[in-house]
Amino acid sequence: MSTLAVISGKGGAGKTVTSINLALALAGRRRSTVLVDTNLTTPHVGIHLGSPNNPVDLHDIISGHKHVRHGLYIHRSGLRVVPADLSFRTLEDHHADMLGNVISTLSGAHEFVILDGPNGFGKDFHAVVRSADNVLVVTNPELSAVTGALKAIRSAEMHNSEVAGVVLNRVKNDRHDLSVSEVEELIGKKVSVVIPEDDAVRDSIRSRNPLISSYPKARSALGFAGLADNLARRRY
Repeated sequence: MSTLAVISGKGGAGKTVTSINLALALAGRRRSTVLVDTNLTTPHVGIHLGSPNNPVDLHDIISGHKHVRHGLYIHRSGLRVVPADLSFRTLEDHHADMLGNVISTLSGAHEFVILDGPNGFGKDFHAVVRSADNVLVVTNPELSAVTGALKAIRSAEMHNSEVAGVVLNRVKNDRHDLSVSEVEELIGKKVSVVIPEDDAVRDSIRSRNPLISSYPKARSALGFAGLADNLARRRY
């Protein structure tokens, strides 16, 4: 089993799109997989999947009001999801620390637990990374995003979480993009997969249906599928 936190150091890198499509691709390879929206302040998974409001969510679970089984939903794509709450409901500081218990419960029943991580580097970010076996870092080919990715990598290493890979997302291949080699030199890690800028991604978000389901032959979808193949072949 593996708990994989999908993180980035900058908003808009494509972390949620990566989390959703990676989780669905793994599930499509008959690997028992669940996606958890651990972005407790600005969750996006429910919005992307067309179910922003749910009777029970991660906030209810980690605050001790509900068991994790009550907050586990199956999307029409077949993806198993634990969403977070979109409202302005706040959590006590110690509740973020309870996240590890929830993740441990889920990892006992699934081969892969994919965590769509929080934005920024606050308490919830560190709680997520600390609870994960591995992290997947998502970045874009621009200096500010890569700088954030380097900070995310160092934070993960501080918590002894292995960096399972780096996703270079939204690549346009124009003169403004950093090259793959430039990104690798800056972060000190190899890029695992390059995902091109693709209108199919925007269309899938608009339709509230994962890219892997709605455009399985799109270049970006094939990139996520290849990433899933690589992760599924590893032994954790």
